Amino acid sequence: MNREDCEALDREDPLRPFRDRFELPAGLIYLDGNSLGALPKATAARLADVSRREWGQDLIGSWNRNGWVDIPQRAGDQGVVGDFRAPDVLRFGFTPLYTRYCDVWDAAAALSRVMRQEIWRRPEYQTGLVVS
Repeated sequence: MNREDCEALDREDPLRPFRDRFELPAGLIYLDGNSLGALPKATAARLADVSRREWGQDLIGSWNRNGWVDIPQRAGDQGVVGDFRAPDVLRFGFTPLYTRYCDVWDAAAALSRVMRQEIWRRPEYQTGLVVS
């Protein structure tokens, strides 16, 4: 397999149209699965509505008026399963719909270069202050 094979897989990927639904900086390979993920384009407007109207104006009434009380049930109905951890942690994981085969190939190539050149041994990466 090579990068051209990955490009061909990307062209045929039925999930390809979903990539356009996310804010992704050009040239960035984003494979982080331990974060909120890339921002869906529709989310900024929704967050503004939730913060200004539902929270800011409707206040506690939003639990019923805006259906906040039903959110866990609606999520479960859509197949979202919470990962409950003691004592009080609830985590949800999402499968990114914007990662292309080429992104995985390029990331693997970059990681290979880092390992081959031992870039991880550089002093700037030998501190807890840098996330690498």
